[in-house]
Amino acid sequence: MVGKTSLVPLFVYNNKRISFDFDTDAIVDAKSSPHVHMTFDVLGLFNGHHKVDFTGNHNVHKPSDGVDIAHNMEESFSFDHIHQ
Repeated sequence: MVGKTSLVPLFVYNNKRISFDFDTDAIVDAKSSPHVHMTFDVLGLFNGHHKVDFTGNHNVHKPSDGVDIAHNMEESFSFDHIHQ
């Protein structure tokens, strides 16, 4: 298509890596296996930084259609606490 540009990149990578700072050191050894408690804000998945509205597009099959959901998902996880 000559003269036509696209705002969608050729490759969209929606996998996210999330890192958290714990409020304490998690001690893992032969006698101890800590349990990390995380929370997930389901409403934040749809009403986060990007508003997701399925009325216009209810099929998210292409990676480019999932960019906003992937970004919101990354922000919806949070660290709560650790049981030692």
